[in-house]
Amino acid sequence: MATASMKTCPCLGLTTQSSTLLFVFIIFVSSIPQSFGDDCNIQGYDVKMLSKYNPWISSSFDGNITYKISLCEAVTVSNAANECPLKTSICQLTKGKQAISLGNHTTTFNATKNSKDGEVIAFFRGDPCPSMPTEYRTTIIYFKCGKTLGSPVFLGAFECSTYFEWESHVFCEDVNKPVEEVPCYLYLKNEKYDLSPLAKTTGAYLVDSTANRQFYINVCRDITGAGSGK
Repeated sequence: MATASMKTCPCLGLTTQSSTLLFVFIIFVSSIPQSFGDDCNIQGYDVKMLSKYNPWISSSFDGNITYKISLCEAVTVSNAANECPLKTSICQLTKGKQAISLGNHTTTFNATKNSKDGEVIAFFRGDPCPSMPTEYRTTIIYFKCGKTLGSPVFLGAFECSTYFEWESHVFCEDVNKPVEEVPCYLYLKNEKYDLSPLAKTTGAYLVDSTANRQFYINVCRDITGAGSGK
């Protein structure tokens, strides 16, 4: 059985976007080593619904770096050039450079739960970090309760660490979750378009009401609750 490790670890990230400083400061007092098994969970939260759509894609602010995140399994590897390394759950793809692992699927990861309602911080270890020979590249994902499946949002990178935030109903305690939902974002010319604010958690959009017929649609998820909407 894995035992909890007690420590205080300040993890500070600093990056810039449009001359704006972004600080990511995380302190955790206890973390539990775990690995993805058949149950596919993080701190007791079932993430199978997220793993159905592996790999999830995120991008750096300038669009030059693409990140692939795969939960519960390794990123599928093809024969294409500059592909993710084998047995990688999180990898970094940089234009003109060799892909690197920011989280190895075969190693355990640490996770800590900060509150009752799904604030979980997960730490994944990848390849050795060239700038700090005694350290490894690390990915820190801050999972939070959200209204939809959500998607990983790049927060920044500093030295050996890369930070993401992911708001998802998977990490909510008392939320009615849809039967079916799909990822609700796309990238066009390295720009991310998040459509999840358009998804209705109850009801739907009325798109036609002629000839005694009413047609309703929803975005990225099934229609639940009352069929009416605006």
